[in-house]
Amino acid sequence: MSSKDPTLLGAVGEAGISGLTAFREAQDRYQEGVTDLINAKAKLQKASGTKTEFTANQMLQRANELRKLIADGMGTEQDNIRNAFLADMLEQRALNMGGGGLGMFDVATQE
Repeated sequence: MSSKDPTLLGAVGEAGISGLTAFREAQDRYQEGVTDLINAKAKLQKASGTKTEFTANQMLQRANELRKLIADGMGTEQDNIRNAFLADMLEQRALNMGGGGLGMFDVATQE
């Protein structure tokens, strides 16, 4: 990457601005992912009329479904980024559950 500014401090400033922009975009994608999970839980709750919790196995299955959508090219680049993020998040939550993946995960409270 080349700088438009010929001075060292100008180049460092440009790099800092680029880094902050990338950080903000990543935060926005994270927030969209959390919002998507909360919305999914609310829809499931409304449809079933019960409290919705996911097992580790269910989270891993959904992560695999999202990765298959990406591999099949079933969405836009932004959809693929969001799906990859959600799949990573679901996998991490499933792997972090106590008892070797046994237990429940409440999407709304992230417990």
